[in-house]
Amino acid sequence: MRKISENILVSPYSIFEEYFKRDGKWILINTVNTEWFMWKWIALEFKVRFWDEYFLDYSEKCEKWTIKVWSIDYNEKFKIINFPTKASYKRNSKIEWIIYWLDDFCKKVELWFFDNNIIYVPKLWSSNWWQNWEEVLQIIKDKLLSLKNDKVKFIICEDKEAWDIEKEIIDNLRLYNWTKIPEKVLNEIRKNFYKIKRLRHLFDIKWVWEKTYKDILDLEIQESLF
Repeated sequence: MRKISENILVSPYSIFEEYFKRDGKWILINTVNTEWFMWKWIALEFKVRFWDEYFLDYSEKCEKWTIKVWSIDYNEKFKIINFPTKASYKRNSKIEWIIYWLDDFCKKVELWFFDNNIIYVPKLWSSNWWQNWEEVLQIIKDKLLSLKNDKVKFIICEDKEAWDIEKEIIDNLRLYNWTKIPEKVLNEIRKNFYKIKRLRHLFDIKWVWEKTYKDILDLEIQESLF
């Protein structure tokens, strides 16, 4: 990890990798839109991992138009902060929305209940927005460095590579007899194993749906890893 300050670190790994190793003093940030679609990349992973009440709560807020691109939304039960990077899932994001949201986020960090927590920050961009990540990263660092609250720690996760738990799960796809996964699906996964560098790449494989991903993460299957 790269150290930016006493309270800010930059990790090359996924936010999901990092928070599994903590003692519960964590908060995750999910990048979303305002139209309740979680159909790609990190948002889809959140949807599968925290389906039930979290996704239903997010969907209801979208229907009521309370999810806005310039403001923070926090699900206290699941300890997930929703960050709308764009209004419509069909459109690109805007750099000013990143800045507006970070301004609102920093105000809430100063005033709210995040003390003594670690906040995991993903890449604040959308998959169809080709903004330079280094530029966005610098904006994030500048905003976080301006905070006076020193009781909150931040880990910015660049999501560059699989490590530890995620890497072990991927390796196990070749080795174990996954009884919950239909044979034709498992065969397709193994045939295309060379394409799976991250767990989210499973969604690019034929016959792999959200249930398959969830089964792979099931605690009964992965009890030795979690």
